[in-house]
Amino acid sequence: MQYEVMKNYKHYIGIDVSKQTLDFYIVNFSAQFIINGHITNDEKGVKELFRQLKKYKIAKDESLFCFENTGIYSMNLGINLSGYSVDFAHCSALEIKQSKGICRGKSDKADAKDIAMYSLRNIDKIELSEVPENNILSLKLLYAEREKTIDAIKDFSSTVENKDFLPKKVYICTERINKKTVDF
Repeated sequence: MQYEVMKNYKHYIGIDVSKQTLDFYIVNFSAQFIINGHITNDEKGVKELFRQLKKYKIAKDESLFCFENTGIYSMNLGINLSGYSVDFAHCSALEIKQSKGICRGKSDKADAKDIAMYSLRNIDKIELSEVPENNILSLKLLYAEREKTIDAIKDFSSTVENKDFLPKKVYICTERINKKTVDF
């Protein structure tokens, strides 16, 4: 569920999300750099981010946390941020990329800066995000698992392409194994 941003923020926190780590970059409403850093993508890392905010006297309720929607890795971040009752937005990676135009080089720190600047420049377009309820998260996970299973079954079925190119004994053995796996 999403709703419109109605607030003027003093700080914009761009977060580049990866499986193990988060890179953050903070600018104020005048686009001046405040701090950046590198933390783990877990509860401990998010606690460290909030320690940094406190150290630099950045009020969490006057800040917008913005990050690309990277699926399960960003969901973890969203869950951790919602525990602190802060405003955050999952944004489309394509939209952020298109907003910055052509650029050279790429790093997690640069991506975090781009996300922070995107959130500052596009505050009127950004919609705040909420973490879905557990039953919705469960359904999403089950759906993703279903899709992976269907793809795996298709992969096993594609072995029939080898039938005309392999000795019959080799193909029959593989066919039996695949059939047992799919029927399991």
